[in-house]
Parts: sequence; structure tokens; C-alpha cells
Amino acid sequence: RLKDEVARVTKEVSLAFEEQASLRNQLAIQSERNRLMGDLHDGVAGNLITIQALTDVYDPKSKGEINALSKRALLDLRLVVDSLENFEGDLIAVLSALKERLTPWHSSTPLRVQWDWRNAPTLEKLRPEVNLSIFRIVQESIANSMQHGHADRIHIIVRAAKSPDYKAEIWILDNGKSGAKRPPGFGLQNMRRRAALMDGKLYFRFTTAGSGVLLMLRA
Repeated sequence: RLKDEVARVTKEVSLAFEEQASLRNQLAIQSERNRLMGDLHDGVAGNLITIQALTDVYDPKSKGEINALSKRALLDLRLVVDSLENFEGDLIAVLSALKERLTPWHSSTPLRVQWDWRNAPTLEKLRPEVNLSIFRIVQESIANSMQHGHADRIHIIVRAAKSPDYKAEIWILDNGKSGAKRPPGFGLQNMRRRAALMDGKLYFRFTTAGSGVLLMLRA
């Protein structure tokens, strides 16, 4: 009888663990779904709403803006999908995927981007949300360099961090002509928020000779 009781309790405990595991999986899936919906809302949905507004009062002069917004929405969607890839800690693979997506976006402009990841370290915790935060921060930095700094050269450097508290540094440097005059709010708070969510740190430097963005990663 004791043996049967032990077997019964063991089975109940096993079922309880299975239920907890199932619940954790469901919560993880729901959390990931919420995160993706938030990113899609911030990027794709915002562009699509603007496109809809422009088409509602269509003016032939808006054609170029509509085209640019639709390309931006498609880029945002592709970056969300790319972030779900398992890069197995390969930071170079993450940035290669980003480069592949961004190059067509700025290839029709005078901007030239140089990528240097020869000294990039391997990171252990490149989760989808970290991948996407890296994508967004670099993407926003490039957009700011073009739109606010009027830069035509950007140098992106990835290397092992010099600080013992971090594992990697990503530098985005440009030759913008009006960096010191840039206002403080053009997406910088959102970039800081993304860095904080992945336990990273973000630094900015704006001068008349150009600007610099430094992303520090722990993962």
C-alpha cells in the first residue's frame, strides 16, 4: 500500500511539474507575442498609418513619401523576422543580417557605410529581443546621421569591450556637419530604452566634426 501511495504522489508531482512547465511555456510564448506586437506597432503599424493618411488625401507630390514609408515598413517587418533567427552567439552574423537589410535602403543615397567587425566577440545570450534591439539602435543611429547630421560617411566598429563589466562595444561614428546643433529628443530616449531592456548601456557624443553612438553589451 505504501508503494502504491508513493507511486500516486510521484505521479501527482510529475503532473504538477508538467503543468507548471506548460504554463511557463505559455507565458513565454505570450510574452514573446506581446513583444513582437509592440515592435510591429512601433515600426510597421506607424508607417502604415501614415501611408493610409497620405493616400486618403492623395496628392501626386506625396508619391515619393508614400514609397519611402512603404519601404521603411517592409524593412521593419523583415528586421522583426530576422531577429527570430538563432544566431548562436555570433554577433557578426547578427550584424551581417542587418547589413544585408540596410544596404539596399541607403544604396540610392550618397551615404556610404563601412562595417568593421574583425574583432567582434562571441556573445552567449543573443536572444531575439537582444537581436532586435541591436537592429533598431544601429538602424536609428544611421537614420539620425543622415537626417539630422547630413552625414555621408558612417563607420560601424564592433569589438570586445574594454570595460570588464561588458563583453562587446558597437560604435556608430559619422562625419555629420551639424552634430553639435542636434536637438536631444530625436529617438534617443527610445534607443536608451532598448539598450536598458537588454541590460546594455548607450552613450552619445555630438560635435561639429561628427557624432558618435556607443552601445555596450553584456550578453
